[in-house]
Amino acid sequence: MKVVAFHHPQATALELPPAIELIADSAIVWPGHPLFLPDFDQAWTGRVMLAFRISRLGKGIAQKFASRYYDAMTLALVPRSLALHEELEGQCRPAGLSGCFDGAVVMGRWIDLPADDREVTVDVEGLSVTIDSPLTAAAQAIAALSHYSTLKTGDILMPVALAAEFPLIRRREFKASLAGTEVLAVRLP
Repeated sequence: MKVVAFHHPQATALELPPAIELIADSAIVWPGHPLFLPDFDQAWTGRVMLAFRISRLGKGIAQKFASRYYDAMTLALVPRSLALHEELEGQCRPAGLSGCFDGAVVMGRWIDLPADDREVTVDVEGLSVTIDSPLTAAAQAIAALSHYSTLKTGDILMPVALAAEFPLIRRREFKASLAGTEVLAVRLP
């Protein structure tokens, strides 16, 4: 299983090769478990991303057939260490460390896909954001990634990130809703 976060502006077509970040599957925090922020930094922010679960094996998938390859969606929280990010970026070093620590991605509870490709609303920490054409974003991500890599059942693709980053504060709970359903609630001890 692999977790792939895409880095491209919302509502634009993906360019090949896509800019992606691989996150180790051992770094996933599943629903119901707390997120223990590592002690190598005190300042943390989090990106909220729309995620899709791959439901069948495929390679070289055309965008028009991509809807056959995913079966659910959720939100994911991707914590980011400000100090580590600045250090790696300042030394022009790969950012691989940012996706391999325990808790590098917090997965929400999976929900059914919408009936059509209408916009969905994401509510996070009092901020409401609309994501246009989420199913098109998933199809673009599947077509782009499957051009280079085989997609397997259980893989998670995160094609859309909200523009805002949210501060992650210890000793509180972080919550997010997708299409009016709370899918992400994680304690930060």
